This record gives sequence, structure tokens and C-alpha cells, in this order.
Amino acid sequence: MNNRILTFWAVAGTLVLGMVSCSERETEVTKYENTYEQTLVQDDSASVKISHSIEYYKSFNGGRALRNKINNSIVRSCFGVEYAGLTVEEASDAVSDTLIANYQKDAGESYDEYLAYSKDNGNDYDWTPATFCNWYYGTVGAFGEKFMNLQTYQVFSESYTGGAHGMYYSIPYVIDLTSGEIVTENDLFLPGYVAPVTGLIKERLESEQGSDTFETMFQEGMVPNGKCGVSLEGVTWFYQPYEIASYAEGIIKVTVSWADLKPYLNSEYLKL
Repeated sequence: MNNRILTFWAVAGTLVLGMVSCSERETEVTKYENTYEQTLVQDDSASVKISHSIEYYKSFNGGRALRNKINNSIVRSCFGVEYAGLTVEEASDAVSDTLIANYQKDAGESYDEYLAYSKDNGNDYDWTPATFCNWYYGTVGAFGEKFMNLQTYQVFSESYTGGAHGMYYSIPYVIDLTSGEIVTENDLFLPGYVAPVTGLIKERLESEQGSDTFETMFQEGMVPNGKCGVSLEGVTWFYQPYEIASYAEGIIKVTVSWADLKPYLNSEYLKL
């Protein structure tokens, strides 16, 4: 990456699960943290900042090959399937290169438009052409709760690319620790699960939110949305801003117990 300011913390913190050892017979989680910044070509008072904080396995008691498969699923979850096969560090660099290139193109075009408007119409407002060109992207990936051989991995991302406000998302992924593969919602449940599980989700939401609030929410979105994680309590669905409520309501979570879900579960993954 040329012409960028790079602040780098490699392996800023290490969390050891089990005995401290470098052996693949032990499980050790480490964290990769990286922050990039580059100024806009037209105006160095505007810039894009990109930060990544990603937990992954430094070693895994299932062996090196399984560790690599799990870490590859983490890369896919945090950065996208197009970066599969890269290490966390390589994917972080590649994603940042792409975002910086896109920033120079898209923010640069916006800057030129704002500049032309300001010259044609005067500037009676408290802003400059660079005001909306300070962009930000952030991604945090962390191990969540675990149930049986299934590990929830939570990815939180946020961005600001101009406009009234930024956007943020919190999306769980489920990783099978025996295969290293991502387990989808369709994998967890038997065919025909959508309608009955939708009913269970709506029941929980109405109970937790209250009837009055529930009636104001976007009920058409209250379906199994594929963004779910597992825990000892059950399956938790994450609904992003605008998905079932306004932006101001933020991310809404709802958990349905294993007992309620048992008739619809795929025993290949879960034998309760």
C-alpha cells in the first residue's frame, strides 16, 4: 500500500484457552489488530480510516489442518468469501487496499461535486467540501458462545461513507469445530422450519418488547433471517437496523430456547 499512514499492532493480545503451550494439542486464541489511514488526494484534511480487530486460533487441539479450516471460515465471515484462502493478516491488507482505492475514487468524485456546488452557490453553511469525505470502516471479529461442537463467531462492522449517519451490523456465524466449516441456518434446521420458527420468534419478540411496541415494528421482517448464533440457551437471531424496526432502535436480538426449537432441528448437527 503506497502513500498511506499505517499504524500496526500485530498480535496485540493473546488469550490462552487451556495450558500455555505452542503445541497443536492445545487451543490458543490470538488477536490481530490493524489500523490504516490515507488522506484524500484532493484535500489532506479528509481521510479514510480502516480498523480491524480479529480473533482467530493460533493453535487448536484438533490439529493444524482443522485450525486452518476454522481460521479460513473466520476470514470468510469477517472479510467475505472472495478472501477465502488468505490468512487473517493477508485478508486485512487486501480488504484495506480495496477500500482505500474505492475511497479515492468515490469520495474524490463527491469532493469534486461539493467543490463545484460551493463555487456556484456560495457556502453559507458550516461545512467544507471535505466535510462528508471523512470516511471510516471498522470490523471486529470475536469468539462468542459455544454449544456442543458449534462455536458462535460474532462479527461487528460499522462504516461511515458520508450522509446523515453511518451504518453498523452485528452478525453471528456458527462454525462446526469438528469440520471447520460454517454452519448455516438451513443446516441447523429441518426442511419446513421457516413458518413454525417464525411463530416462535414473533412470540418471543412480543413478550420481550411488549405488545404496544411490537405492533409498531416491521413484522414482515420477523422471520429466520440467517443471522443466528448458538449458546446454552438456544438460538439467537440478530436483526439489523431497519430490518424489523427503525434505525434508532438499533440491533435487536431474540433467543428461542432449544426446547421450543427441538422439533425443527437437524439431528445431523444437534442431537438434543
